[in-house]
Amino acid sequence: PYREHFDVPSSPSHLTNKRIPYNTHNNYHKNKHEQPKMSTTFKLENASSGRSKCKKCKGPISKGELRIQKIFDTADGRHMSQNYLVGCVPIPRVYKDDVQAFMCDLEDSTDDMMLSNEEGTRQIYDTIMEGRAKAAAKKKSGKKAASDDDGAGREKKGQTMPEKLLRAKFALELRMKEEEEGEEEETRPKKKAKRSSSKKEIGDSSNGLSPQVLTDLDRAYADMLVLYQDKNLEELKDYLRWNQQVLKGTKPLLLMKCMDGHLNGRLARCPLCHEGRLNLEMDDTVQCSGYFDEDTHQRVACNYSSKAADASRSKWYIEKPSEEEEEEMKKEASNPDTVASNSVAEQMVDALASFQFPLKTKAEIKSATGVFLDMARRFNLNVSEDDKEAKRSIGPLILSNRTMDLSSLEFCSIVCDHFGVKKSGEQVEEQRKVVRSMCQCADNATLYEIIIELGHYYRKESNIHAANTYSKVAATIRRLPFEITEENVMGLSKGVNKVPGIGKSSAEKMKEFLSTGSMQKLEEKRAAHAK
Repeated sequence: PYREHFDVPSSPSHLTNKRIPYNTHNNYHKNKHEQPKMSTTFKLENASSGRSKCKKCKGPISKGELRIQKIFDTADGRHMSQNYLVGCVPIPRVYKDDVQAFMCDLEDSTDDMMLSNEEGTRQIYDTIMEGRAKAAAKKKSGKKAASDDDGAGREKKGQTMPEKLLRAKFALELRMKEEEEGEEEETRPKKKAKRSSSKKEIGDSSNGLSPQVLTDLDRAYADMLVLYQDKNLEELKDYLRWNQQVLKGTKPLLLMKCMDGHLNGRLARCPLCHEGRLNLEMDDTVQCSGYFDEDTHQRVACNYSSKAADASRSKWYIEKPSEEEEEEMKKEASNPDTVASNSVAEQMVDALASFQFPLKTKAEIKSATGVFLDMARRFNLNVSEDDKEAKRSIGPLILSNRTMDLSSLEFCSIVCDHFGVKKSGEQVEEQRKVVRSMCQCADNATLYEIIIELGHYYRKESNIHAANTYSKVAATIRRLPFEITEENVMGLSKGVNKVPGIGKSSAEKMKEFLSTGSMQKLEEKRAAHAK
């Protein structure tokens, strides 16, 4: 019934201006010679709670506040919905920016049926138009700011520059100015007094920098800036692709990544998860956001962060690497646990030269279980110290593959991948050093490690919700500036000292570990996954 509040002609002839009831969906689109095919539904309603946020502006939507819900089906058949504030709702292209036509198909589920009266209809229309006008103005001003240059090749107003890049640009400007003045002094020596004043002008125009604060490192980055400052965005990305670096960021940040890589070497893989790629951030730190696990088809989060100067480095390529160099980079990026498993599998094959699949009799299966248990102990695999438990874990592997036509190397690889190789004392200590360097309070490193391990087991079980919860808890522990103790741990989950990210259950598990030295849930997960 609210369609009657719009002036829409009933025929292409436009012979009347009278307000005509809009009885069907087709009348308006007959004049456009097409009818839109709605793949989504939009619904105007009052928010039932205060938990939702606007998909566009990310602002909270209070309980009872008007919102427009977009309801649609994904390609894989899932039913999805998105919430928008009225002024932020996107108008589908099928309406060709015609807000009136969009409102004609808008489902009214408000408490007082706003679209059934002219005043409510006009209010919604005005709110949508006001929001679109603000978005257009913001987009226009943003484009203008991004295209503004300060005339000296420095930062664009719409972008943020890394501090090292600012200092390198200032060092390069200063060097060029000195070279120009040196040439002038040869022809006109009387300009000597002007040299110091020009330095001051450069210092005043470069974010408060002065020649006295420049270091040798700033001058070295200035040399790198000469090599890369004239490269366009795609050329900078090519350098990063050749060196298998993260392409994310604005052009100033990509420029800084190339300069840093050329000077210090390309960033190696994350030393914590051994799979994710390190990314150079604006604040001169490197962070790992995680990696995609092909086996579980899930993204695994990682909280690693350190100073860029402390990150491991490798050779930087200034031209596209050859196939041999790419293969070498691939080996360097391989997970050390995977490399160790492959190496042990090859050694096991040499010791099992006479062993063959398939296995047909019970005696052969029993013999194979004993042989592989001996091999697992000999090559330091992660099997239980108890013989019965170890055989119960190795037996199912043999039974599930006994009819397969596998080579010795293939089955040894299956065993090594399943159990993994125990880390040496040096590797364990190196891993602990990495964790200590990450935690703001080094005394919390042990808690951080066990929470990460617990989340890892949940992820293996495809319990993504629990895995993400413990990942957030670990990230919170890493950022705490004080030590977590048995006395203060419960206060992190409630009261005035509550820390976002730590709940009651997490605090109780940490208290159990701090008081007893173990965590029952973690021991249960270790035992279950060992089997």
